[in-house]
Amino acid sequence: VSSPLLVHPLLCESAAANMATDLWSLLEYPQDEHPRYRHFDWKRPCVTFGYGQQFDWVCGETGRKESDLCRRPTGGGIVVHGEDWTYSLVIPPLHHACKGSAADVYLHVHEALAFAFAEHGIKTALLPCAGAVSSNATRKVIPGQCFLEPVARDLILLKGGPKVA
Repeated sequence: VSSPLLVHPLLCESAAANMATDLWSLLEYPQDEHPRYRHFDWKRPCVTFGYGQQFDWVCGETGRKESDLCRRPTGGGIVVHGEDWTYSLVIPPLHHACKGSAADVYLHVHEALAFAFAEHGIKTALLPCAGAVSSNATRKVIPGQCFLEPVARDLILLKGGPKVA
């Protein structure tokens, strides 16, 4: 039996409002048996970073003002927002899609995105588990930058292009 996907309306908010909405969706959403998808925009450019990263370290590494930074309620590295396509997907832990490992769920979500991109003529590839090294490895990049340091099962543009999911 398949659960419906609840789709939130597109909103353009501040970084703090976007992250608060993500946290609400993760912790407090009333229909917790249904996966929730939200595509959203940013009122101004900003940087988000995972809950496990140190705020002072992120400030130093990005060179951004404190007002341009916002902690995500989830993990992960540094993500620069403003010109990107941002979404959040919350899958409840008891949902059938979560029967595998976190890595399996990550893979299946990216496979679905690859299919959607292909439907629009955009060719992508999943970064393999073995040798999951960024094509930008020779460039100096900020450690922990999600889109400059792809990992296994990330979705990249075909032929060594940048990470897209």
